[in-house]
Order: sequence, then C-alpha cells, then structure tokens
Amino acid sequence: EATPVEAPTWLLKANVTVFRHADRTPKQKLKFSFPIGERWTQPFVRLLNGEKEEIILRERSQLNLIASAVEEAKGLGADGDDLAKLTQLNNALFSKIDFPGTKAQLKPVYSKKQPGQMRRLTKPTLVFKWGGEVSAITVALKCIH
Repeated sequence: EATPVEAPTWLLKANVTVFRHADRTPKQKLKFSFPIGERWTQPFVRLLNGEKEEIILRERSQLNLIASAVEEAKGLGADGDDLAKLTQLNNALFSKIDFPGTKAQLKPVYSKKQPGQMRRLTKPTLVFKWGGEVSAITVALKCIH
C-alpha cells in the first residue's frame, strides 16, 4: 500500500517594503483664475460659499462640485480661451479624480485695502493638483521549506 506523499509547504518569514522619496510620481498642477465680472465665473464664486480663506476640496463628491461648476460655466457663455481652460480642467479632473493625493485649492483674491473701503472679492483662483504618490518596491522572502 502506497503512503500518501505530503506536498511541500512554504512559510513566508519576511516581507520587506522599501519606500524612497525619489520613487514618487511627479506632482502636477493646473491653475485658473475666475474674474468676478464675468457671468460665467459665478459658479466658482458660489463654490467659495462666502469663505474668506482658502478651502481645500479632496473628496470625490467635493471634486464633482467643480465638474458641475465647469458645466454650468459653459452654459453661461464661457468661450474662447476660457472655454479651452475649462475643458482642460474638466479633462484633468475626470482622469485624476480617483488618484490618491488629488485635490483642489479654491481661494478668494481680494482688492487692495483702500482707506474707508471694504476689500472686495476680485477673483477666485483654483489650483488643481495631483501626483506625488509614493511607489513602493516590495520584496517577499521565502525562508523555510
């Protein structure tokens, strides 16, 4: 009678992961200004929601608000270079929205302070950033048979 042959088993004893700063993907960004006097820029003014300082949008739902503002701006008459920039923003947004580290910084830019006058919002600026993810090298070592 033949005895059953036992299959060899391997036991993973170590896992080494190396992170090097040099292995990051390049950080990239697009910057846009939305002059307050143009009708098509109003969706971006509304995105600021009255905030006086920079706001950062990181979540997918927040980034989708930018996509909605782009579509609304197109409907309000953005054309020429402005339309080209909005299309560029939309393309970057949709291709990078799920990447780690993708974010948008929306900040108000105000007029210079004049004596006796309130500063007024002249334009919101939007900086859309992505990249800078760390690439890891993982080495698994088989040690025991």
